[in-house]
Amino acid sequence: MAKADEPASAAKRGSLGAEIVRGDAKGAPANPLTMALTVALALGYGAPAWSAGLSAFTPMGLFNYDASVLDNPYLRTNNFYGYDKVDVGDDDRWTDLFGDFTLPILANIGVAGFYDDNVLFNNLNRRGSFGTALTPSLTMPFGSDKVFTTLNYSLRANVYENVGYANTVGNYLNGSTSIEFDHRNHLVLSARWASAQDPLGTMFSQGSLANILQQPNHWNGYGFDAAYRYGGDGAKGNLLMNFSMDNREYTNNPTITYQRNLNNYNIGGAFLWRVLPKTQVLFEAQDSILDYHNLQTNGTSLNGSLYRVYTGATWVATAKTRAVAKVGYQIRTFEDPVYATRSGPAFQGMLSWSPSSFDSVWAEVSNAINETYIGNSIAASSQNYTLNWRHNWLERFSTSLGGFYLAQQFVESNLENNSITGRFTAMYTFRQGVWADLQYTFTDRTSNQNQYDFTRNLVMLNFRMLF
Repeated sequence: MAKADEPASAAKRGSLGAEIVRGDAKGAPANPLTMALTVALALGYGAPAWSAGLSAFTPMGLFNYDASVLDNPYLRTNNFYGYDKVDVGDDDRWTDLFGDFTLPILANIGVAGFYDDNVLFNNLNRRGSFGTALTPSLTMPFGSDKVFTTLNYSLRANVYENVGYANTVGNYLNGSTSIEFDHRNHLVLSARWASAQDPLGTMFSQGSLANILQQPNHWNGYGFDAAYRYGGDGAKGNLLMNFSMDNREYTNNPTITYQRNLNNYNIGGAFLWRVLPKTQVLFEAQDSILDYHNLQTNGTSLNGSLYRVYTGATWVATAKTRAVAKVGYQIRTFEDPVYATRSGPAFQGMLSWSPSSFDSVWAEVSNAINETYIGNSIAASSQNYTLNWRHNWLERFSTSLGGFYLAQQFVESNLENNSITGRFTAMYTFRQGVWADLQYTFTDRTSNQNQYDFTRNLVMLNFRMLF
């Protein structure tokens, strides 16, 4: 189920998503139901999504509508070349429930009790509260091995006992269709819509006591993706192309939100060529066109483009070990001559390793220029480091231990923030379709400006039922 506020790697979800993985690691056809449920998990209705699942197809355009202190909703490094970062280690429980039936309607009811000792993400005006998180959802998968579609609706609500003005509600619709024309031609189309609220203290109201005490910022958003791959799973070469668009419009608190309404268009492609039995070289280019609807408070515009180019390699050592490494360059241009062009190196590395049937490890490192929402900053250079380990102790009991470090340098404001997040999750399956997990998340952000410092402890007991 969705977390009250879940920090995420800036590269956690992709639009190229990349080399479309159908079937298991040995190349067997993917079960359509498993694919649909993988989508449901990726949308936030399953186990924590910090570990990698390589066994199921996941559409590329899963957009993160969770507004988090440590995440940016728009510009990500995107391309995972077969990595979906979705934990599907419990696939059997889904197929046991439904067998080969290909048109189920999956109702998922999630309820969590939690304690958050820093609801406002701000040590200058700290508030703690017990609360309840509700995350009901409906997922409908249907189709065949060649054409497969999933539709999903979900509600996410956080209700605080002691800080009622921080309550948030979000409604989300998602749909995705995958088309396999033949073994060489694959197309994925996806679309999404949301009407939701940013948790107080997150996004661009961070650190401002005047802003942080207002009602949560409400926004409406929509987006769509189209991603095409030419080349079979075992082909010597693969060509990938993608286009995506995301829109976000804020509807209240105009003094602090109107200047962040945005359309973001992304177009890109990649080419992979097998040079050794287990190694492919890759070349990638991405262009994001940023269309801000309103001027900044100083009358300037942040419209422009963000270009990224990469070269690198993918390595599939075994069915249990995969790695991707790519390095390149990025350039953020501005239409307004007031702002100088920003550029610098870009890189991303990912490793998925399953040393045994009971363990899985995910590691990632990346560097990227992103849009930002703090103060007068116009962009941020972000370095991300993620490490997660999951272990199945018993058939019904597993744990996950993860750490995340984010270093950000903000342009125009001379602000620097460094954030450390640690999370422990223990999950127990009572019976088929009924699960519970206990989570503890610790966040510590240090800044060269005191108003942006904070520490936060969040304890959640989640209970989920699928029927």
